Amino acid sequence: MKANINKEVWKVYGMWAFWVGIAFFSVYPTCNWLTAQRNETYQLYLKSELDIPLVQEFFWVYMSMYGLFLLPPFVLNTEQLKRLGKQLVAVTILSGILFLLIPTQLGFVRVEPQDLFYQGLFGQLFAIDLPHNLVPSLHVVFSAAIALALLEGINRSHIKLVLWIWLVLLCLSTLLVHQHHLLDVFSGLLIAVMSYFYFLPRKTMFERLIALFVLSMLPLSITAQEADHQIHEELRSLLQGMEQAVNEQRYHDLAPYFHKNLRVTTINQENISSRDEIGAYFDRWFGPDGYLKKVEMTLTADAQTELYADKTIGIVRGSGQENYVLSDSRYYEMLTRWTATVIRDDDGKWRILSLHIGTNFLDNPILDEAENSLMYFAIGGFVIGIVVMLIFNILRRPKKQG
Repeated sequence: MKANINKEVWKVYGMWAFWVGIAFFSVYPTCNWLTAQRNETYQLYLKSELDIPLVQEFFWVYMSMYGLFLLPPFVLNTEQLKRLGKQLVAVTILSGILFLLIPTQLGFVRVEPQDLFYQGLFGQLFAIDLPHNLVPSLHVVFSAAIALALLEGINRSHIKLVLWIWLVLLCLSTLLVHQHHLLDVFSGLLIAVMSYFYFLPRKTMFERLIALFVLSMLPLSITAQEADHQIHEELRSLLQGMEQAVNEQRYHDLAPYFHKNLRVTTINQENISSRDEIGAYFDRWFGPDGYLKKVEMTLTADAQTELYADKTIGIVRGSGQENYVLSDSRYYEMLTRWTATVIRDDDGKWRILSLHIGTNFLDNPILDEAENSLMYFAIGGFVIGIVVMLIFNILRRPKKQG
């Protein structure tokens, strides 16, 4: 492999790098934002995939994709660069269409590593990349497309082997940094391979049509991957409807989301066992004489609901963030965990049969404030005690005889 120093090569490389950048930054963030606004998303992963550990060191492998982007001008000629550029623009647009046709939600709960150094790196990664543009993994599409192009210009077998290993590690990294699932990786590889063959020179119209047909079948095959999609969509709507009712302070609209034989344990460990008690509970806490003024919550399921009893009962758990405004305008953020049992009611609608909400009492802002107040009172008491003792000693001093 000889370094390419032809000025025309660098000119072509720069031009197509520009157009690929335009395509990517026009498509990717826009699709991510649009999907974030949607109420219904697919969860296209196996439950067992959620057991894949986060391996923080694979962050560097994941980011090494950008190194692949630097190699083409050293290996490919102008025609190969033009073909690769067209391919990358095309797959970016195709991926954007798929992102919109198949809106998805990442199954992994995004938790930053314990290591402070990696905590900052993953925090930036999670903040920039919303958990929606999943199928296909554009990371895999770009990596595989560039690798296949580079293999054309590389003659030495040991360098080819290194490139193949690099590509395999890149695919693995998307899973091990919790950015993608298996289907995302496989669909990304398929698009990269089919688009590679589509743009090869001297391909007949029939061969190009076959490649287009395979790519057009991808959305249908992917949407069929989520078993019981209609059931899970109904359950997501149930969760979102309940969340919206609370956030809009329509507390008496919550009753229809619950089964008539409901059993609920609230965050303050009160028990509710009838629909009428739901509205009464919120009136007591958020009414004119209540301790609280408002609460806004975000509820996120850890994974798809586990269905039982001929798919008429389900169990789901997840996390929540509840932001409370007290009657005196103080503000608290509470992180919660919840577990719910849902049941298909006699009218065919899914409702919540039981719900338990809890919080980590060791990580509780109200408890923290109480502890801080106790410390302030202790310090204040100590200071007051010293002052009183000094005053008392001054008053006790015997007066000098004149």
